[in-house]
Amino acid sequence: MQIDPVGYSLATVPPSPDQSGNADISASFDGTFVAGLGAAKWMGARAPSPEDCASLIMSREATHVTTVPGDVYCVRVAHGPFNIGNQYAAVRVLEQGLDPTDLPYVRIHATVWPDGA
Repeated sequence: MQIDPVGYSLATVPPSPDQSGNADISASFDGTFVAGLGAAKWMGARAPSPEDCASLIMSREATHVTTVPGDVYCVRVAHGPFNIGNQYAAVRVLEQGLDPTDLPYVRIHATVWPDGA
């Protein structure tokens, strides 16, 4: 999917453009993506599990993450601003840049696990 500054909700099935104003992930002009509830770079050789992501985000949480094609990030997902839940996604950055209207985008592949709460 291609994420823009408005962002995406990863909690919806399927993930969709955010309508709440509290996107799980959005693109920023400074070469980062924004994950309001936290994200962290996954450094493991294998794909992360939801438990791996929960632990990683608890120890190294950031809300702005540099977008490097090929890198994998764990992202915490919300069901709304007052219902954070216990849901995580593994996000692989495929590409980043500016669209024809000069808005930033980040193209990703996301694996979103069910809410563990």
